Amino acid sequence: MKQVIIKLMIGLTFIFIFILSYTYSDIGKFIESKTYDARFDFRGKREPSKDIIIVSIDNVSMEELDSWPWPRDYHAKIVDILKGYGAKAVAFDVIFNKLSREPNNDKIFADSIKKADNVVLASMMIGGVYSKVSSSSNNVEDAMSYTAPDPYEEMLNGKIRYGLVNFQRDLDKNVRWGQLIYSLGDLTPSTQSIDNQWEPTFALQILKLYNPQKAQQIQEKYFDKKFLVNFAGPAHTYKTISFSNVLKGILLDNEAKTYNEVFKDKIVLIGATAEILHDTLTTPFTQNEQMPGVEVHAATIDTVMNGIEYKHASDFINNAIIILLGMIATLLFIYLNPFLGLGFVVLASVIYSAINLYLFIENRIWIDLTSPIGVMLFVFAGIYSYRFLIEEKEQRRVRGVFKRYMSPALVEEALRNPNKIPSLDICTKKFVTILFSDIAGFTTMSEKFPPEEVKRILDEYLTAMTDIVFANNGVLDKYIGDAVMAIYGNINSVDNADDAFRCVKTGIEMQEKMKDLRKKWVAEGSVAMQIRIGIHSGEALVGNFGSPLKMDYTVIGDTVNTAARLEGLNKEFSTGIIISQSTYELITNEIDVRSLGPVPVKGKSEAIHVYEVLGLSTEGKGRMVEDRNTKQTKWMRGNNKETKWARENNDTTWK
Repeated sequence: MKQVIIKLMIGLTFIFIFILSYTYSDIGKFIESKTYDARFDFRGKREPSKDIIIVSIDNVSMEELDSWPWPRDYHAKIVDILKGYGAKAVAFDVIFNKLSREPNNDKIFADSIKKADNVVLASMMIGGVYSKVSSSSNNVEDAMSYTAPDPYEEMLNGKIRYGLVNFQRDLDKNVRWGQLIYSLGDLTPSTQSIDNQWEPTFALQILKLYNPQKAQQIQEKYFDKKFLVNFAGPAHTYKTISFSNVLKGILLDNEAKTYNEVFKDKIVLIGATAEILHDTLTTPFTQNEQMPGVEVHAATIDTVMNGIEYKHASDFINNAIIILLGMIATLLFIYLNPFLGLGFVVLASVIYSAINLYLFIENRIWIDLTSPIGVMLFVFAGIYSYRFLIEEKEQRRVRGVFKRYMSPALVEEALRNPNKIPSLDICTKKFVTILFSDIAGFTTMSEKFPPEEVKRILDEYLTAMTDIVFANNGVLDKYIGDAVMAIYGNINSVDNADDAFRCVKTGIEMQEKMKDLRKKWVAEGSVAMQIRIGIHSGEALVGNFGSPLKMDYTVIGDTVNTAARLEGLNKEFSTGIIISQSTYELITNEIDVRSLGPVPVKGKSEAIHVYEVLGLSTEGKGRMVEDRNTKQTKWMRGNNKETKWARENNDTTWK
């Protein structure tokens, strides 16, 4: 539980570090913005508004007309032509900041604008140079207060409509956001104080001409707010006609017979698309191609006019998603191995990305994509680094301890399931089944043979017995001289019955193996040894016992002592394997036994009913063979002459 709490705290810490260091950082905003752009590419083009037409100052016009800047009477003519065709609003995305080469042309242009009364000109705040050109009123209607530099006098005196063509760009210089009204503080250097001054943008002024009532509603909605422009597509998405063609009356539109059909009741934006004029911007749709500024204005107008802006989820929502996914990941990473943890990150990222993309395309909602995915990776790194540094260290310690007691496969399986392996530092009470085996007459044999021969035989015997213990997923507790102690249930236990069955099966296989070893040893001229096995089930204390200099992972308690006593009873009954009542009750249907009756055991106030194991049941139901008679029981429990005679003469006819 302590480790779980520590990992939860690590996960929470990493989540909040990620939010502070990535989500609100410039690099985090930069990366997220790039994924926003990628979502536009994935979405593809949408249908642009048919109410917006672009008259482009394009390469063709630049070749056919005079060198730039053109005489102002060209612009005056285009105003007159478009007014005649019924255009509802005409807007020049051109900064007329110098006097015309023909001074009279400025007046001609100004007169055409005043006569048409449907024209908006562009103003821009650049370089920190600002000049007051009209009213300083706080009223938005009169807030055409700053431009750079001053327009020519004729235009100024004409009280022409102006709108700011500035765009606020993100860190990567891309245009994603639009704004209809700028606070001059947004665009003014911090060293210059301009209080409570507002400037309408190019788009707002156009909308006021096109639909005054709707423009007022839009103005109130977006008065001091930014909005995400819903770009219709890459460059050249909006209907575009060459400036020179309109000027000359050349119609190349297959969908209309006259320019009246093209321009009537439309918003007409006049702006540069020729490369030489360098009036381009980078937008989400222009990863490899710049978009003419006039098209960005078209997309801005289209967005607010039709109410199709994208909505950016609030910081609260984005952070809530980050924390939610981060906590889910933390809880899973506590228990999953790294491969499954990484699999979760991949699967969760795919599902989240699909949902995110659906909301973007179908509902025009921009929810952060990189932060929720990034926090899962960040928490993944934090949790698994901790697990590797701390838990792996503990696992190495556990592996070092248990590899002496268990098969390598069982050690690794136990480590993969930590709940099945007790802590080395905690003593617990568990229900276990204990096996004791001992070689009959080993001391006498060891005195008759050379030490080398004794060692060879003992090593061969212990190796064979240990392999059987490991094969049955038992724990080799220790060797006590020629004795073997094995435990079932202290590690990687399934249930008590399974532990008891594996323990008894181990004893049977030990006796079978001893038959082969005896034949081998006799053939080698050595001794034919017998082993005796005692098995008992019950509660015992499990832990790593000892001093700081020498520790042993073992079990202690009455259950251990009883198993050892049962091993000794085999000598009295001339049997090979004796189990207790508690063990027998766990696996009654799994084994065939002979009841030996209740037997007094040293250290026990009451006798224990014991059984000789005859073998594993082959019928699915255990078989019990009763004692031959009560006399046999008395013989084998006593120390009278008959008992001695039976032992000495190996009288087993009672069996």
